[in-house]
Amino acid sequence: MTKRIVWIVSTLLLVGLVGCNADTVEEVDPESGTFTLTIEHVFNDTPLELSVDYTTEAGLTVHFTQLRYWVSNVVLTDAEGLSFAVPESYYLFEQTGTGLRNSVIITGVPPGDYTGVTFSIGVDVDHNHSLDTLVGELDAGVDMSWSWSSGFIFLKAEGNYWNDVEQTMNVFKAHLGFDDLYKTVDISLEGSIRVDKTHGGRLVLSAETSMLFDDMDMTVDHSIVGGSEDSPAGTMAENYASCFSVQSTGSRKN
Repeated sequence: MTKRIVWIVSTLLLVGLVGCNADTVEEVDPESGTFTLTIEHVFNDTPLELSVDYTTEAGLTVHFTQLRYWVSNVVLTDAEGLSFAVPESYYLFEQTGTGLRNSVIITGVPPGDYTGVTFSIGVDVDHNHSLDTLVGELDAGVDMSWSWSSGFIFLKAEGNYWNDVEQTMNVFKAHLGFDDLYKTVDISLEGSIRVDKTHGGRLVLSAETSMLFDDMDMTVDHSIVGGSEDSPAGTMAENYASCFSVQSTGSRKN
């Protein structure tokens, strides 16, 4: 009798565990495909190289030693107006002395003909102020969060600029963050990008980094930390929100 009771209890526990696991399994559409998002960094339409001098439209000589930023909350919109919000889409794009990371492959994309992409630069307020809400690639250990406050640095640009007064190359840094500077970018495509189980979509954007310095006086605003909308940081945030354009699109058969 005791053995029978133990067997019944064990069976019920096994069924319960199987039921719980079944509830947590996410179904993937067998027709789904991949979508590759790439952002090419350029300066005056020329591929950006670190420690190489460039000249802005205002005549400022500048070069980068690093460029890092969060790409988040990616949404793909198809020709029928249906949207696919990529789960936990928080990616760190960067060009530094240790390497270049400017592309992500998004999996599990529902089949469709996609005509638009939306993403944000920075981290939304729901995930910006607590280590308990880290998802995707969000990590406090990648040197993209504040040491003196909660929250992430949305964009980090560092380098040097030519100071005409001192006749020297001086250091500049822009560490932009805070909720006010979270910016969303909408990209509309002239055609469409096909995604399904046999076709992987591809979108290549250009990020015109020279635009970061539009309406900026680097002799005054050469050290920007944090920021608000009505500050030099806010000006630069508006600049990076408008620096993206379509370079190429495609759909490659797997």
